[in-house]
Amino acid sequence: MIGAVLIFLFGFNSNSTFSIVAIDPETEEFGVAVASRVPDVGYIVPWIKAGVGACASQAYSNPYLGPLILDAMSQGKSAEEALKQALKQDTLAEDRQVGVVDKNGRAAAFTGKNTNAWAGHKTAEYVSVQGNLLTGPEVIDTMLKVFQNSRGILAERL
Repeated sequence: MIGAVLIFLFGFNSNSTFSIVAIDPETEEFGVAVASRVPDVGYIVPWIKAGVGACASQAYSNPYLGPLILDAMSQGKSAEEALKQALKQDTLAEDRQVGVVDKNGRAAAFTGKNTNAWAGHKTAEYVSVQGNLLTGPEVIDTMLKVFQNSRGILAERL
């Protein structure tokens, strides 16, 4: 079964944006969960194409990056190759933050130099976590650790 999970949270009392992009290797489901103060977060951040990959494009988000990345992965590019290719086409790439995972569980991420501090990302097999305007790297570290140590369906793990 190939599926997708999208989870959006917005309106909380913070300026932060953070997200997680993952694949469940057993079910081949992709998922993206994002929390942000931006009300249209579900329109601009998460992108999923069943059987191909998923990504989150945030910070000063470019709504064209997600489709470019998914299209490149549809043509056989890895998460890293697709991300690099898309960012080369973006004149404001240093304002962006993007996390990507492909159908093989390879993850890639980018945090531009112009994103608001604290900003960063971490990747591991099957998952990418990223955030900006955070209190520090411990937020990203904890997100990754909790995901890696959790079991169950992808939607609940996200």
